[in-house]
Amino acid sequence: MKISSSIVRIKKIVSSKLRTEFSETELDEAAKLILEMEGVVMPPILLRTEPESESYRVIDGHFEYYAALRARELDSRKGNTINAYIIESEEEKSVYDKQIEVFRHKKPVPSETVPQNLQSI
Repeated sequence: MKISSSIVRIKKIVSSKLRTEFSETELDEAAKLILEMEGVVMPPILLRTEPESESYRVIDGHFEYYAALRARELDSRKGNTINAYIIESEEEKSVYDKQIEVFRHKKPVPSETVPQNLQSI
């Protein structure tokens, strides 16, 4: 199994979360940054919905997806695509889910439990 990245057309992506779950102000701000930088620094993770198709479902990165969708609304020429990581099948999804949990959803350690000499690092 290999992590693959790709440039995906926004209109080929769907999300199980509603856009209303996110602040429009924050989406607008993120959309402007996407247009300015022509991409996202934390790409969403997408599941290809059918083999050999260009249809995707967001697994992680719903905010990034909706920010990219808003970027497309602001400037359809620049905001037509998003860089993303692609999961090719449901079988691969469980391995990705583990890595998503480890890397994206960890809570920071409260500073009072971090040794004094490491707090400034």
